[in-house]
Amino acid sequence: MSEKNRFPKLDRDNYYAWSYRMQMRLRQLGVWEIADGTLSKPSGSPNSTAVKAWGKKADLVLGEIVGAVEDSQLVHIRGLTEPSTVWRALEEAHMSQGLGSIISTWQAFTQIRKAEEDPMEKHIGEIRRLADRLEGLGDGVILQNGFCSMGHETP
Repeated sequence: MSEKNRFPKLDRDNYYAWSYRMQMRLRQLGVWEIADGTLSKPSGSPNSTAVKAWGKKADLVLGEIVGAVEDSQLVHIRGLTEPSTVWRALEEAHMSQGLGSIISTWQAFTQIRKAEEDPMEKHIGEIRRLADRLEGLGDGVILQNGFCSMGHETP
C-alpha cells in the first residue's frame, strides 16, 4: 500500500471504517470488482492473457488487504488466496458478532466521556467510531453535526 493512501490497519474494533476506506482504495486502483467477487477469474489456460491479467489484479487486491490488517486479524484469512473469499471472511468475522456485540457497543457508547486533557476531535472521533460499529451491526444512532440522536427525545 502506498504511503499517501495509508489509513489505520484493521483491528478488532474498526472494521466498519476500515472496510469503507479499503473499498474506496480498491476502487481507486480499479480492482474492487475482484475483491467483491463480481469479476471472477476468467476460464482458460493459466498462461492465457486474460487469466494472467486477472491474476495480477488479484495479487494487487490481496496485497492491499493483507497489508492493511493487524497481525491479530490474520487468523481470519491466513491460507486464503481468492480475493473475494478474503473480503468475505473479514466481513463475516467482524459482522457476525450478534446481540452481545451490539449490547457491549451500546454500553461503551452510552458511557463515553471526554477526558479533560483530550481534544474535542479525539472525543468526536471515538463517538463516530462507536456509531459506525453500531450501524454495521444493524443498530445505530444518527450523527448530525457532531450531535447524536438515539431514536427518542429527551424530556
